[in-house]
Amino acid sequence: MRKAIFLDRDGVINRLIYNPDNLEYESPHSEKDIELYPGTLPALKQLKDMGYLLFIVSNQPSFAKGKASLEAIQAIHKKIHKQLLDFGVEFTEYFYCYHHPNGIVAEYSYDCQCRKPKPYFLLQAKDKYCLNMADSWMIGDCDLDIQCGLSAGVKTIAISEEKSKQRRGSMKAHFCTNNLMEAVEVIFKQEKRMRRPLEGLKIKIFADGADISAMKRAYQEGIVKGFTTNPVLMRKANIIDYEKFAREALREIPDLPISFEVLSDDFSSMEREARKISGWGRNVNVKIPITNTKGESSIPLIHKLSLDGLFLNITAILTVEQMKEVAEAISPRARTIVSVFAGRIADTGRNPIPYIKKGIELLKANPQAELLWASCRELLNIFQAQMCGCHIITVTDDILNKISLIGKDLDLLSLETVDLFHKNAQSGGYKI
Repeated sequence: MRKAIFLDRDGVINRLIYNPDNLEYESPHSEKDIELYPGTLPALKQLKDMGYLLFIVSNQPSFAKGKASLEAIQAIHKKIHKQLLDFGVEFTEYFYCYHHPNGIVAEYSYDCQCRKPKPYFLLQAKDKYCLNMADSWMIGDCDLDIQCGLSAGVKTIAISEEKSKQRRGSMKAHFCTNNLMEAVEVIFKQEKRMRRPLEGLKIKIFADGADISAMKRAYQEGIVKGFTTNPVLMRKANIIDYEKFAREALREIPDLPISFEVLSDDFSSMEREARKISGWGRNVNVKIPITNTKGESSIPLIHKLSLDGLFLNITAILTVEQMKEVAEAISPRARTIVSVFAGRIADTGRNPIPYIKKGIELLKANPQAELLWASCRELLNIFQAQMCGCHIITVTDDILNKISLIGKDLDLLSLETVDLFHKNAQSGGYKI
């Protein structure tokens, strides 16, 4: 899942214009009215570099109110879009609502579904781009924006630039800043705060997935120390060309370990694939399953490849006997990851912790070997693996997205849970 910044346009990205007829500041009516706020372009560029998808979500009722033609409004959009692109800032999508319930143009003067504060566009983007709303933000300058963001489940920032203050009422945003540059600083600090709960952990977190964009984002955020993939994850991510995918991942992530798995079921083909995969990059771990599909042990192959110095990740381990065999087979001169599938052990009703502790004990004599807690099921597993003395744990994007919950006040979490139930009951129209 990806994260996004939803931005209102007028009063956030560009200045409002003063209307002497009603003594209010409002959206621009023509191209000549467009003036970006100082710092807008570098602020948006910074958000893009932080891995956010950018969206403009803006009510544009000037045509419905008879204040501007559709051609003039479209010209404004194009001018702003060009200014952004010229600076290297590309928005994923622009969402504009042209309606207004009190307008004078009949076909645009009604209570539509897309006008803020309704969260229609935000929820549409969530489904279309697979967004994690808990890690996303809405930045606006009036109550309509803040209410829209809150209804969609994103964090909110209210811009209180002097000309926008009259547009704001009592709606309380999560944060309030004077301009977009300050809003970016808030977001940067909040991301840093999210990472802080993990800074004291000695265990290394590896991201488990096959989505290049998600892998790149995790790499840029600096939380994870390595990556693992497997055929199931690649199939889920619609990977067609295995080697092309691997080489693209290695271009984006040149200096952290990445595991790629052999695909064959006979050991001679496994060996050929392992040596080829190992040649893809210096940071490649070659994943070898502990057996083939016939239950035949991979230990002889593991021993041979380890003696030759290949960086292996022995996978699909679930028993203590398998751990013993691997510990005896691997070379003390070759780096090795031993992946114990703790989550799958737990799926059978067994406590995986004694298995992990036994694995740590068996590998103690080999300084180049690391035990990996695989198939993580919940955030708590990170701390359980740390307490066991485990070296690495693999986590999916879903688990990474929960890091912001670490240490969260339980009373507040309880209130948010009740609010979630209440909103769903209302939106579902349920009655007793």
